[in-house]
This record gives sequence, structure tokens and C-alpha cells, in this order.
Amino acid sequence: MSINSMANAAIARVPEYAPVNAVPKTASERAAAASADGTGENNVTTALKTITTYVPTETLTLYVAVIAALPRIENTTQIAMDWLVATFVFFLLFTPAAIWVAYAAKLRANGKPFPKTMRSWPVWEMIAGTIAYVAWSIGLSDSPFSTIIPLALGGVIVLVTSTILGLIAGLFQKPLQSP
Repeated sequence: MSINSMANAAIARVPEYAPVNAVPKTASERAAAASADGTGENNVTTALKTITTYVPTETLTLYVAVIAALPRIENTTQIAMDWLVATFVFFLLFTPAAIWVAYAAKLRANGKPFPKTMRSWPVWEMIAGTIAYVAWSIGLSDSPFSTIIPLALGGVIVLVTSTILGLIAGLFQKPLQSP
């Protein structure tokens, strides 16, 4: 769950925000509260959404957990570096696949068929999520990039990439064909 989602879930428990005087009780109510913003659109929510919309948090969470379990880079052996690269490549391929699966599952949950043609696939989101994954990987201290890109520069790359993806999304998003 993103920080923005957690803040939204907390806002839903404040009596004067929608749903008024109704603390979410079920899992579906909590999920709805986390995805909605009871304060409405404002500069803060817009900025947060612009930066966080195209961050594949689920993939990054798994990636960070796996690289944390691998040998540390400062004791670099070729085997350790090979594992880091293999892990990076696995999640590079996993990211667009996970986005497609999540999209297809949401369609299926609403009684729609699986997206069969690329015209009905969430191509922009798959590309943007993969680009964001690469940027965030660069910003991690134990990634294959940590030996060639300074960590401070990696942090800048993360922020710039996340912001740019949010800003240019409108140029690439178009209606999807029905599956």
C-alpha cells in the first residue's frame, strides 16, 4: 500500500469526510477508502498521484525482498553480481506481465473477457511501469547499477522519472478497445 493510500484510509475514518460518520468495517470498504481521497482533489493529492501513479510498488516490494536476501555487493563475487542481474531481469519481465494480469483480473471480476488483442491491453501502463521499475532499481543501493551509478544520482533518476511518467501519461493514454 502506498503512503497516499494509507493517508486516504485514515481520512476515511475522520467523521466529516466521506463516507460521513462511517468508519470502513469490511475489507472492501477499507480498500475503497484507501483508493479514494475524501479531501477531494487539491495540490497535495495531485502532486502525490503524479509521482506515485506509475510506481509498480508490488513488483518493487518483491524485488527489494529478493535482493535483500542475496549476498551483499561490497563483497562482490561474480556469482553475487550474476544473481543481482538475474533478479533484476526477472522482475523487469515480471512487471509488465503483472500489470497485464492485474488488468485482466479486474476485467474478469467485472464479467468481461480477457483482453485478447494488444489494442485491448494496457500497453502504456505496462511500458510506464517497466520504466519506473528500472528507475527505482537504479535508486537502490544493492542493485546491479550500484557499482556504476552513484546512489544520489539514482535518487534523482527516481524522482525525475516518476514525475515525468505522471506528466506525459496523457500523451500516450487512449481509449482501450473492448476485450
